[in-house]
Amino acid sequence: MNFLQYDFQLNLGDILEVTINTTANVRIMDPVNFLYYRHKRKYKYIGGLTTPPLFTASVPYKGRWHVVIDLEGLSGDVRAAVKVIRT
Repeated sequence: MNFLQYDFQLNLGDILEVTINTTANVRIMDPVNFLYYRHKRKYKYIGGLTTPPLFTASVPYKGRWHVVIDLEGLSGDVRAAVKVIRT
């Protein structure tokens, strides 16, 4: 499974701003759900199929968060950048 992955320590209400160059899956997960994702188990996430150039989401609680960008079911190459906007 190929994916881009970023992780951050975030506070309630912080905003993640994801810039992508092509249509891709953007999934924001806590550590447990990221582990489930990596082991192809059922998991929960914020996000989904996203079109360029920008996806934004705020986190629902303080903690470590993983931003995963993949092309599952799509073709091509994805480039991405993730920015945290502190509230």
